[in-house]
Amino acid sequence: MINEKITDKNQFPWLYHMRFYFNSRVQNPLEKLGIKMANSDFFYGFEYLGVGEKLVQTQLTDRCYLTLTQALHWRMGGSPFGPAGTGKTESVKALGA
Repeated sequence: MINEKITDKNQFPWLYHMRFYFNSRVQNPLEKLGIKMANSDFFYGFEYLGVGEKLVQTQLTDRCYLTLTQALHWRMGGSPFGPAGTGKTESVKALGA
């Protein structure tokens, strides 16, 4: 971000990343932690999924996360496609976690 000279929180290279925001003033515990990516905004539901394996983050997984979160924001679905064994299912599972 420093190399790209990002100085405003509304610049796309900042909005492109998944960000977590904690708001202690909110009464409802299910709405205290917000997750934002681009113009999508979700609440963390405190579901425990166990300790999962860490997925290697690449530019392609970042693009997949951005596309799928935007689809969820607009109440649409998403379905990654491509050759077998390229990590489509694992990417979607990691985003869900």
